[in-house]
Amino acid sequence: MHKGLPAPRDGNQILNKRIILIAIAVITAVFFSGDRLRAQELRQITSADRVLIMAPHPDDETLGAAGIIQKAVKAGADLRIMYLTNGEHNELAFIVYEKRFVFKQRALVEMGVMRQKEAISAMKFLGVPEEKLIFLGYPDFGTLAIFLRYWGEVRPFKNMLTRISQVPYKNALTPNAPYKGEAIVGDIESVLKQYKPTMIFVTDSVDTNRDHRSMYLFLRVALWQLKGVIPEPEIHPYLIHCYGWPRPRNYHPDLALEIPASLKDSQIAWESSALSKEEVNRKYMAIRKYRSQCSDSAFYLTAFARKNELFGDYPVVELDNLGDLPEKARFQIATVFRNRTVTYGRIDDKLIVSIFLKRESGKPRGFYLNLEGYNPEIEFSQMPKIKINVRSEGVRILDRGKFIDSEEIKMEQKDHSVYIKIPFKLLKDPQYILASVNTYTTNYASDLNAWRIIKVR
Repeated sequence: MHKGLPAPRDGNQILNKRIILIAIAVITAVFFSGDRLRAQELRQITSADRVLIMAPHPDDETLGAAGIIQKAVKAGADLRIMYLTNGEHNELAFIVYEKRFVFKQRALVEMGVMRQKEAISAMKFLGVPEEKLIFLGYPDFGTLAIFLRYWGEVRPFKNMLTRISQVPYKNALTPNAPYKGEAIVGDIESVLKQYKPTMIFVTDSVDTNRDHRSMYLFLRVALWQLKGVIPEPEIHPYLIHCYGWPRPRNYHPDLALEIPASLKDSQIAWESSALSKEEVNRKYMAIRKYRSQCSDSAFYLTAFARKNELFGDYPVVELDNLGDLPEKARFQIATVFRNRTVTYGRIDDKLIVSIFLKRESGKPRGFYLNLEGYNPEIEFSQMPKIKINVRSEGVRILDRGKFIDSEEIKMEQKDHSVYIKIPFKLLKDPQYILASVNTYTTNYASDLNAWRIIKVR
């Protein structure tokens, strides 16, 4: 061997080094692409901000925004937290926690009182005094039904278990308020007018929990009705319930809360707020203050205590007149979720909804389409609340739960695609439309689609 030349390396050493280099490259590519680049950093909260956290149930504010709460407290921002319900409907958690079945009206209301006390304790731990907490007290697991059906002259919604049809909590914002849509919107409007928030954190329209979706919808209606009355706030939706997310379960403070795999192809504009180690730890401890909920779900709830919080919303898109039925790629709004694409478009005086199912979804068995229009010249309680239900036995059209006969709605079905044409006049010529689709296929028993905001004019 010539002196000065390097000794030949073992083949296994070369192979191992190449494997290590490839692994580093893959990890680097994953780290600097996809989720992390798609989520922009949320702006800092300042003392000039007025921050409103909207939680459907006690614990949602902590799971989705405990870091934001800490940052708002530290910055000296004016902070309020609003709870839509008291969460009295989570029977499983209370069976585990109380070691007894709870079905009687009084006991169910006591559950709501217990969860309210847990919220007060958790927020006090994060530096938020009780007087900054606003409890509305509407029915857990019933607010989406109220949004879809219970407006105007109809009887109030009646809770299935408590058999109550009005707010039962004495310390609620409006005790004895009826379980009706205008009561909920009225309470939200009163808070918005009083505090005029600059930033609102609310549950996401794509969240699979009914109350979570309804809180987003009620907020949007309230803001439309207050247009020109209060300054327009920033809206930052946070996600709690989503298929197979977050992973892994349990407390992992060194992991990031990443964009759900099922929403990576969506049009959602994501934002991330980084948390310090102290903020993550305090969030974890605040979650633990909800003892009744952690009794059976700590593995899930503590998974939200990570080194960031995630926020994101679909864009509001104004429809242009397409002139003719286009390919789905030309539609302006597309929601892609679990092998299904829902698109919206406009042709003259009609809204066009297209539902496209990939073959992986299996054969279509049916779907229903919810459409709620907003017209500033008509009371929202008087606007149609249309549900188009398509099954093998036929098509049913309902307005606020009552059947209507309308031959104006046209439907065309081709293989795995469905087109529906709905005249705007049937929706009373709305300025905005809130739309959502739920499909049923042989492979998916029920596959809910996000609520989308469509601007018509």
